[in-house]
Amino acid sequence: MNAIKGYLAGRGKQREYRLGLVVLLALLVVARLLPHPAFGLSVNLSGLVFWMVLAARRLRDIGQPAWLPLAPVAVMALAVAAGLLPLPADAWITLTVSVLPMASGWIWAAFVIAIGLWKPRPRPAADGENKAKVFA
Repeated sequence: MNAIKGYLAGRGKQREYRLGLVVLLALLVVARLLPHPAFGLSVNLSGLVFWMVLAARRLRDIGQPAWLPLAPVAVMALAVAAGLLPLPADAWITLTVSVLPMASGWIWAAFVIAIGLWKPRPRPAADGENKAKVFA
């Protein structure tokens, strides 16, 4: 259990993040090929959790808050809330079918690319308190 906690609390390098995105894209392709929608949905949800862990580790490496992978969820919640607004039928269809999914997709894609390209923050220097006690 400590190994899992250590992994989740750690920092992810650019290479780890990029390889994780390749695995995630492969998962999404598999989800599209599965015959039953329930299997595809479960693969998509597991891919979302996988991406959130991957992004949180990468965000820690670049010195940003690890809760930022929840930003796409907030955008989706806004899209659902906007879908509940009493708008004329034509405006509602245009908003919910074309504008909101496209906008949330572009925001998510920009976020994924930005955290992949961002340079990592320097690691703290090992002083007396941070230094590993190898020969103690």
